Amino acid sequence: MMQIIDHWPIGSLAVSNEVQLALHAYLLEPFENEIEARAIWAETSTVLFFIQEGDCESLVSHISDRPCQLIRWAMDFADDCVTLAPQYELKMGILSDDGSGVFLLIHEQNKLTEYLAKS
Repeated sequence: MMQIIDHWPIGSLAVSNEVQLALHAYLLEPFENEIEARAIWAETSTVLFFIQEGDCESLVSHISDRPCQLIRWAMDFADDCVTLAPQYELKMGILSDDGSGVFLLIHEQNKLTEYLAKS
């Protein structure tokens, strides 16, 4: 089931240690240290959507329009896209000048992103 995380996501995701470490390293890249990175997450409206293996279009009926819009926006207008680990891609889109953004951690074996791209 998709996870929606609006706080520092490390330690909150149901992923392998390999994915956690790769995500952690990526999230720290633009900052001097983790304290600075956590402060930005706390100050902005940054959110991470984790679209897991097996997630499909039936999830759309369980979430509001705003998360779907943010996911579509990040899929269409990602400022960065990286492969974190086998089967995991991370897309990042900046929403505003204050640094808030949307992160999509996507497992390649899902049907939700394909559905949202078509709808």
